Order: sequence, then C-alpha cells, then structure tokens
Amino acid sequence: MSDIDFQPLALGRLNRQGGRLSSIDPRLSRTSYFDGRLLKAQDLTRDQIYLDERAREIGRLLGSGIAAGLTPALRDGFRLQVSPGLAVAPSGRVLELDRTLEVNLLDQGLIASLNAGRSRPFRAGLYAVAVQYAEVGTGAAEAYPADLASQRVLRVASFAEGVELTLVPLTTALPQGDDLTARAALVRSFMAVSGQLPELPDEAVGLGLLAFAAGRPAWLDLGLVRRPLRPSHTPGAFQDDLAAHYQELLADILESRQARGLPGGIVAAHVFRLLPPFGPLPKAAVDPVAGSHSFFPEGYEVAIAPVRASDLPAIIEESRRLPAMDLERDQDADVMVLVPLAEDDFATRARQLEAIPAAGGGPSRLPAVSPLLLRWRKPSPAFRLDTDAGVWGQIWQTVGPHDPVYVRRPPRAAETGVGAVVLARGFPLPPRTTGRPPATSTAVLNKRLEASRQAKALAEARVENLEQGQYLDRLAVGHLATLRQVPAGPARKAAERLASLLDAASGPGGPFEGRLAVAQILMLVPPELDTALWPTLLEVARQDRLAVLLETIRRRSPDATIPQLMARLDVSFGLSQETRDAWGRLG
Repeated sequence: MSDIDFQPLALGRLNRQGGRLSSIDPRLSRTSYFDGRLLKAQDLTRDQIYLDERAREIGRLLGSGIAAGLTPALRDGFRLQVSPGLAVAPSGRVLELDRTLEVNLLDQGLIASLNAGRSRPFRAGLYAVAVQYAEVGTGAAEAYPADLASQRVLRVASFAEGVELTLVPLTTALPQGDDLTARAALVRSFMAVSGQLPELPDEAVGLGLLAFAAGRPAWLDLGLVRRPLRPSHTPGAFQDDLAAHYQELLADILESRQARGLPGGIVAAHVFRLLPPFGPLPKAAVDPVAGSHSFFPEGYEVAIAPVRASDLPAIIEESRRLPAMDLERDQDADVMVLVPLAEDDFATRARQLEAIPAAGGGPSRLPAVSPLLLRWRKPSPAFRLDTDAGVWGQIWQTVGPHDPVYVRRPPRAAETGVGAVVLARGFPLPPRTTGRPPATSTAVLNKRLEASRQAKALAEARVENLEQGQYLDRLAVGHLATLRQVPAGPARKAAERLASLLDAASGPGGPFEGRLAVAQILMLVPPELDTALWPTLLEVARQDRLAVLLETIRRRSPDATIPQLMARLDVSFGLSQETRDAWGRLG
C-alpha cells in the first residue's frame, strides 16, 4: 500500500503557551467527500486503512490471546492439526479460523511449496506453533491507460484475508531428558513471559510449543506458550498460566504412569519445578485415614479438610493472589488439601469434624472444621492413632481420583502466634543513641548469651510439645463423644462426667493415659453398644482401671462377644448391677 500524504488544515486548539494539544495520526485520516471532487485510488485506500486501524484499536482494547478453540494436536506423531477458533493478536488483528488445518510435518515437498521453495528439514530444537494474519491477492483487473502513449496493464483485483499456520524457531534450547522432564524444566523460561513470545510477530498468536529431535516431532506442549484472551498486565496472570500448564502436565504424567502400570501417588519435586498456588492433585498421593501424604516436600505444613463445592471457587480466588511454590528453593509453605462435597454431605461431615474457628484468623471461606494434619510419607508409630479415621474413611470412599484440590494458604497471626517480626528473643533492643555506642562489659555479654540459650531451649521445647498438645486435644473425651454421636440420655451424661474426670486427672501421664485408653477402647467396641459402654467407661475410670479394661478386651476369646465379656467382669472394675444388666440385654 502507498504512503499517505496527509496535511490537515487545522491542528486543533492551542493552550495558553501556544503549544499544540492535538495528536494527529495519518493512519486515522479519512477522505472528505463532496460533489465534483475527483477521487483517486489513494483516496479510497485511505478509507480502507482508516477502518482497519479503528477495528484494530478495538482488538487492542480487548487484549491479546486465544478467545476460543485453536487447539493444536499431534496425530500419529507427525500430523499437526489445529482446530477452528478465534484469537486476537497483539496488533489488535482478529484471527479467525473456520476450519481444521492439518499438515504432515514430514512432507518436505509440501512444506517447500508452501514456502516458495525456502524450506529445509527441521533442526533439533523448539518451535512455536502459531497462526498469523495472511493477505492473498485474488483475481486480475485491467488498468486502463491515462493517455494514448501508455499501455494497458493487469493488477490484482482484490485481496482476501485469513490466517495461516506457521512454525517459528525459538532461541531457547531444548532440555535433555524425556518429554515430561523437559517440559517441566522449561517452566521458568516461558512462564516469565506473560504475553506474546518475543520471536513471534505482532500479528501472530502462539498456540503451543513443538519440540523436534532427530528430524521428527518429539512432543507438543500447550500451556508453556498458549495464553487466553486478556488485557496486558492482568493481575494473577502468572498464577493462571502456571496453573493451566500444571494441570496439562499432571494429566500427561498420570496417563503415562497408568500406561506403565505405576501407582498415581507421585512426588511433586521429582517432576515439577514450580507449583501454582492452587490446583488438583492425585487422590493416590494423600491418605487421610493414615494421616499422610507423599506429594509435597517434607518441610511443608499440609492439612486436609472437606469443603462445600460451591465455596471452592472463592477459596481458590483467595489463594490466587499468593506466589507460586518453588520446590527447589522454598523450604516451607502452608498448604490445605480440600475435598469438595455436596451441600448435604458437607453438612453431615462438618458436624462430625466441627471445631471452633480460631479468633483473629480473618475472613475466609474455609470451613469451620478441624483440619487433619498430614505427615510426609508414613507417620511415626506414636501418632498412628487418629480418632477421625472413620469419618475420613467414609469421605475418601466418595472422592474421585482427581477431585482433591490443594490451595496455598497465607501464614496468619492467629495460627502461627507471630504478629510481627521477632528479633532474637532474649535480646532487648538497645536504646537509640547518637555518637559512639557505650562499651559492653563481658558480664553483660555472658548474661545475654545465657538468656539467648534459655530462649532457644524454650523455643525447641515448645516445638517438641506442639504436636503432643495437638494430639492430646484430639483425644479429648468430649471430642471423641461428638465423633461417636452418643445418643442423648444416660450414655451422654456418662460421657460428660467421664470427660470431667479425665480432664482433672493427675499423675505421670496426666490426662493423656486415660484418654488414650478410652480412644483405643472406642476403636474396639462398635457404636451400637454405646448405651452401655459409656457408663462402663465412667465406672471403670473411677477405679483407675481403664488400661486393664483395654487389655481385657484385646485378649478376649473369639467365642465371647463384647456384651458377654463386659457382663462377666469381676468386681474390681466397679461395675454397678444396672450396668451389668444393660450389657446382659445387649448380649
């Protein structure tokens, strides 16, 4: 197209200093029509350019990226297909593909013909699969001479617009290893680019990343290059792009492991470099019944809780603002594994796991239930007992293999006990002075050093006792009775009295030994016997023989039922005749 020769008659209003306020763009000029004017080709071309630029302004306002479709696929290992769809290029050009495009990447003759003979075999490396704006001249029109000395010539009659599929070589090197490892290693390089790759022209949109090795296509990745339609500098764009690629790569990993007969419980750090602050995770990587997981690094604080499926989008939006988890650099992170449940199911499970929410935790969509802490791999034998195992076992049976979702949680003051930066406990801040600081005696330094040692020892003791304290809370008799859903009446009253009795217990083990014995007895006796069991536990606890009762139940003869065993206990257990009669009726 020819250059536009445009000189406006007036350049707009002037400010007080006499400077020009107008910004005149020759590309946005349009022809002034009036009767008797002689129109030339450049006048009509000017109007075409004007309309084209105005349309691209609207496109740039929408942003750039893929609006729908345009999904590439690698068929049979060498046929590249792109489905119909719509996208907006960074230039504002709307790119629409109304039919499926397919090309044989091994057909060098076809590729050479499409590139006017400028084609050679693909070198090993990375290529961006893209669609770009294309303009093709169609038809022929005769241009009549302006005078008798000139000759008639043929010109292009019209131009047809569309899109064309292209492969753009990239400067990023192809990593070593299999396709899954290579794709994970490229996350840092490509996720840093929130918009268009610098190698792509402004009138193209990237659809995927294609790797070539030994002259053949090796693998195709979508999430590393593909970006949805959005304005530039959209908040959370990096997290969204990383989440999309993580889901794509995770699905391919699980499919590959299933094809090879391997379990789905993967270790994230063995494959991924970065994890988004939210995303799905394999069900096989989590075992809430045993209170363990194998997915996140060992130093991460991981818990699991049920959640209403309708609340899940809002919870993800809260975590979307947080940074990604760097598995190579981050030593710790707070992660919550969420199990989406229907409204009715959640109402039932929430009552069984109900807990009082911590004060000062701030607004959150997370349910007010007692989250179950998950340990790396298998927990130690001292913590194998989990009184919520029955509830979580029932929940876990209804969960699909890809239903669990994890979200990163921000550290909260109410949860961590830290409201600000702690500066070396045991060391008071010195008064602010000017000039040379006063000399500190050796005695003062020794006192400060001893205070530091005591503070460190106290902090280590608190950390060591933290898990024991949490474990002891789980063994509270009131909590156990709630989980068992003890019926109203004498059984519930006995449970309340037993809780008061064990909470006031003293001795070497304090309340721990009695609670532990009660919890283990509850695991051996079914809930159907609770009407007689809780009065029995209360009367036996008064005799301080809960541990003996536990061993008696463990060593009972296979021929004897629980009611028969309880009815025959000797007088040392302190059972009343009313309690014995209750066991007799159950037997």
